[in-house]
Amino acid sequence: MALHLFRRIGISQSPTFASSTTHIRTFALSQTYFGRSSDPIIKRQQMDRYNETRRNRRRTDPEYVAKELKGYRERPPHENWGFRNRELALEAKRMAHMRRKAEDPLYTLRTRIRTTLATHTWMRESLPWKTHVPVLYEDKVEHKCGKCLVSRHGGLKFWWQEREDKSKFLCHKCYFTGPESMPEGYEDCTKTSEITARAGIKS
Repeated sequence: MALHLFRRIGISQSPTFASSTTHIRTFALSQTYFGRSSDPIIKRQQMDRYNETRRNRRRTDPEYVAKELKGYRERPPHENWGFRNRELALEAKRMAHMRRKAEDPLYTLRTRIRTTLATHTWMRESLPWKTHVPVLYEDKVEHKCGKCLVSRHGGLKFWWQEREDKSKFLCHKCYFTGPESMPEGYEDCTKTSEITARAGIKS
């Protein structure tokens, strides 16, 4: 009956309607392959898979590593949004830092410990660190992080050196994964004042 009606008004074929199932499937695929999930747990899993893939490629594909480093070093400054919009970039970075401090206790602790170790020599040299010891250089030094396998161009001033093999290093983000990374007996300390008090150092 519908086809007869279409013919009477000059349409020889019934119109084709897009399947809602097709649209749903397309949307789902776009979410999977072209964007990250808004669910924090799924997003973290996606990022973990992505990071693991990159680590594996760095281990097995020298050409990939060379291409990655070349891209970092040869990118013209004018192609960098942050270079062209310095004030906006700094403000965005500051806001992201404040947001992470409010939402991520590990980020706050890791940042606080990094700042504290950079300004308190006795904490680096005297506290009973476990598998690695903090090392602060006067100038930036290039080491290859044993976990993320990144050798950052220009280097870093702050590294974690393995106790057993002093030729091996970790970057701060890879080493400091939580309270278990604190010195022996200081796992529950979250502030400089708490570490100082437990060590018996008079401020």
